[in-house]
Parts: sequence; structure tokens; C-alpha cells
Amino acid sequence: MEKMGGKQNKFRNFFVTLGQKFKTLRPLVLMQLKDKVDFSFLKSKKKTLFKIVYSLLLFVALTALITIAFKLIISLGLFSFVRTFNFRVYLVLMMLLFVLSFLSCLVNVTHTFKYQQYLHLTDHDPLHPM
Repeated sequence: MEKMGGKQNKFRNFFVTLGQKFKTLRPLVLMQLKDKVDFSFLKSKKKTLFKIVYSLLLFVALTALITIAFKLIISLGLFSFVRTFNFRVYLVLMMLLFVLSFLSCLVNVTHTFKYQQYLHLTDHDPLHPM
């Protein structure tokens, strides 16, 4: 019974530590949102409605474009000789998108810390640790 309590304690400690790490990440995320997202459209109901409709139409258009691209790949047999989609190619594409997204976020955070006035949030320059 004691072993079970130890496992539960480790499990709880893991999530407590994870919560503390997310608390330290929160100011950074809010800083990035402030730099990247413009919420000025919320001041007007007309602009807010236009933004919502525009976002939905963009989502529908991108979904249709991706669906057409997948159907074209399957019909032409670009990645396999069988008329199915080779999911290994899909996984490689998703991995590539993830890596590029991560690098883009890393560059944006570095740029924000280096060239903006947010250095007062930390005790030292985060790009050049002590």
C-alpha cells in the first residue's frame, strides 16, 4: 500500500512542478500575444462580426484546399502506386511543419526579448544567461 502512495505522490509532484513551470511561461505567452494579436477590432461590434465571419470563411477555404490537395495526391498516385494516401509522407510533412513552427516561435521570442522593452520582466538578459 505504501508503494501506491509513493506513486501517487510522484504523480502529484509532477503536476505541481508542471503547474509552476506554466506559471513562469504565462508572462512570456501574454507578451507574445500582445505583440502578435491586435484586439482593436473588439471595440466595434461591426468589426468583431466581420472578423468572425472572415475567420470562418478562411477556415472553410483552407479546409477545402487541403481536402482537394489530398484527393489530387491520391488520384494521381504521387506518393504511392496504390490509390491510397501514404501516411508516412503525411507524418513527415506534419513533423516538418512542427519543426518550422517551433523555430518560428523561437525566433519571435528571441526577437521580442532582444528588441523590445520587456527585459524588465527578468532579472537579467535571458539571451545571455549568467
